[in-house]
Amino acid sequence: MNISYCVNQLPQSAIHEMTRLSKQYDNVAFLSWAKPTSGTPMHINDAVIKAIQKGLTGGYSQS
Repeated sequence: MNISYCVNQLPQSAIHEMTRLSKQYDNVAFLSWAKPTSGTPMHINDAVIKAIQKGLTGGYSQS
C-alpha cells in the first residue's frame, strides 16, 4: 500500500467541505480561514504603530 493511496482515503475536512458548499452563494464571509480578504483598515494600522512607538506592545497581559 503506498502513501498516496492512504492519503486519498482520508475524509475531507469539514472546513474544506464548507468552503466547497459556500461557492453556491454570493458574499460569503470565510471566518474559518483566519485570513481577511481585504487589507487592514488604516485607523487600525495607525493605532498599532502608535502603540508600538509608545512601548505598549509585547510582554504579557495583566492577569
